[in-house]
Amino acid sequence: MKKPLPEKKLEITWSGAASTKIHYQNGVDFVIYFDPYVSRNPHSSPQLDAKFEKAFFSTPAGAETLALISHNHFDHRRGIPSFKRTHPESNIYVPFQNYGHVVLEYQLNGNARTIRAGETLKPFRNLTVTAFSSDHVTPNAQLIFRTILRGLSKEGRKTYDHLPNISSPFDLLRELNPGQTLSYLINLDGIRIQHIGSAGTTEEQLEAMAGYNHRNGRVNILLLAAQGHEDIQNKDFVIANTIKPDILIPIHHNNSDPFITEKVSVSELQARIERELPQTRFLEMKVGETVRDFRFGLS
Repeated sequence: MKKPLPEKKLEITWSGAASTKIHYQNGVDFVIYFDPYVSRNPHSSPQLDAKFEKAFFSTPAGAETLALISHNHFDHRRGIPSFKRTHPESNIYVPFQNYGHVVLEYQLNGNARTIRAGETLKPFRNLTVTAFSSDHVTPNAQLIFRTILRGLSKEGRKTYDHLPNISSPFDLLRELNPGQTLSYLINLDGIRIQHIGSAGTTEEQLEAMAGYNHRNGRVNILLLAAQGHEDIQNKDFVIANTIKPDILIPIHHNNSDPFITEKVSVSELQARIERELPQTRFLEMKVGETVRDFRFGLS
């Protein structure tokens, strides 16, 4: 009598900003973190507590675990110490051009690995990771102006102590450079999940992603950032319309670190996806939520 195949399970947790945890089970646990970060900023909305942070960085015993960092902005790499502390033997993959900066800042020693645009790695038996060039969105002048005004307000001045390297809203201009920015596509037993941590992806870069997907298979889940520009929802639609995922999950649209961030509504993007891309399911998650309602490829 044949031994029954292990049950496959997939769950996704969004902790705010671009930070997303993928937990896949197929007899073995795989846990992949994209830009791991849990904001403990007391001014953030909603608030996430220490209990959530502990659970977010916890994984089952023996789980194959790694982290992928998309670029150098603080809210995409500030969770590295928590990941390193809870997973001292696990690797952290960093864009090649950002490697030295991240290694020195967080003293990663043997934990850090470089990854280049166009490279496909196989860290574990059932997992591949492919990296694509994917530019960071350039904030428009109006957005920068509004952000500085928030920082100059009475409420904004209260937030400085909880932001790295910020003692004035004008310090934000110094922190705009993201370094090299990559998008990651992971393949877990044929389940394809792509993470775009900033939606500045150029037409040429989208063509490269679309060509790869045409050769290798459709993206099942697209995790797509929705902050950084006043026209961000149109930019997101262009990306979604090119990749055409089964499921689109907007990320990076919460108020994780005011005054720098503010909540962005994704209702306009949702309406357009439902109207013009009916084959794509739009799934808006709440900060701190875990979703397990995934059916494709799990039979």
